[in-house]
Amino acid sequence: MAAASWSTQLVSWICTMTVARELGPSNFGLIGMANAFLGMAAIVNEFGMSAGIVSLPTICDKEIRQLNFVSVSVGVSVFLVTCAIAKPLGLFFHAPSLPAVVIAMSIVLIIGSFRNVPDGLLKREFKFKLLASARALETLVYGITIVTATWLGAGYWSLVIGAVLGPACSCAFILFRRSAPFELPNFTYLKKPLQLSWHILMIRVGGYGYSNADSLIAGRMLGQAALGSYNLAFTLANLPMQRIADQVGAVIPAYFSNVQRDEAALRDYVLKISEGLMLLILPISIGLSLVADDLIFAIVGPKWIDSVQPLRLLAFFISTYSAANVFIPMLNVRGNSRFVMWNNLAGTIYLPLGFYVGSHWGTVGIAAAWPLLYPFVAAPLFIRAFRELHLSWESYLRCIYPAATATLMMAASVLLLRNFMTTQPHSVRLITEILVGAVVYCSTLAMLHPQQLRRVYHVLRPAHTP
Repeated sequence: MAAASWSTQLVSWICTMTVARELGPSNFGLIGMANAFLGMAAIVNEFGMSAGIVSLPTICDKEIRQLNFVSVSVGVSVFLVTCAIAKPLGLFFHAPSLPAVVIAMSIVLIIGSFRNVPDGLLKREFKFKLLASARALETLVYGITIVTATWLGAGYWSLVIGAVLGPACSCAFILFRRSAPFELPNFTYLKKPLQLSWHILMIRVGGYGYSNADSLIAGRMLGQAALGSYNLAFTLANLPMQRIADQVGAVIPAYFSNVQRDEAALRDYVLKISEGLMLLILPISIGLSLVADDLIFAIVGPKWIDSVQPLRLLAFFISTYSAANVFIPMLNVRGNSRFVMWNNLAGTIYLPLGFYVGSHWGTVGIAAAWPLLYPFVAAPLFIRAFRELHLSWESYLRCIYPAATATLMMAASVLLLRNFMTTQPHSVRLITEILVGAVVYCSTLAMLHPQQLRRVYHVLRPAHTP
């Protein structure tokens, strides 16, 4: 999954940054307004089907066929509701062009409804190579499309076309390899899988609610250009989670489900995954925070200067966000999905309030609400997971200690280096900071924590099957 994602992500980054130079913050802000609603619609559209199928390994073929019918029915319904809401959204954001963009991008909802059940089946069958190929195809099609359409003068519509064409190609590829039949549903028969799917849906709705309330408030309170600057910072800050943590999140539910009754095995999984995740994400997130100004100026230019301070704050907290998300699929397969649901829904109350208060200090105030308030969402997940697995805080802190110490040394070296390179061009500073930080981080790990590195290598190395 990671190999396919990272190998194509470079193309996506280059394409996105190329388009960003041409379109500017306002056009990106318009797409951000559409995504603020469509992201929630996509979560409702998925209805927790894929994760529910993975978490219930005993689900039968009859239930699969009925769930597939439910999935497509939900997709068509959500598409129609989205089209009806498009006009009010344009009025809410004071953006006359928004309704047409929302209607066009909502085509993805119908496309996704056909893919929900096949995705879950492929994950349950551990066919991650096929899923990785589909994701790579989607990323490549999206990147090539937006650059080509921008070059042809499509403006913000280039982003819309790419957002539809990429998932369409990916879905066609999945259905060609693993389609599922349909059957009229008997909802009494589907009570257990639908209940779990409902809990997972509410978990994701809660997570999406507080994860995107910042963009909603930025667009409403600060305007289209401010939203564009904030969204670029948020996108860059989330790259470590999207390209590393999301790969882990796509795979581990199937493994957690297989050992859901084996507490020792689950505990071992959680510690190893957390250790490896922090070794990768912690230095990248802290590094992004340290070099935010050089990154923005070198890649997208000085007109995006308002993205610098939000990027520093958002990147700083991403490692906490990623660490907490490891526990969600584990708690779901252990029968704690209702607890996770209510915890996430609680976050949709106080985090948006924090974003609203922070908006009085601009995009920097909104970004600052994340590291200040998200710990109130993460802490209950840690506490419940540790109780469920009889895991001590000492054991968990011991597993992330190597990443923390090496990151501290890396941060000190980068800060020292910046003091001696104040007159260099931003591109030169950025490359030097990345190289020095990487060398110091890897050297610290090699000298102080060689055993942990070997252990992570044995976890991550490709399996050799007979």
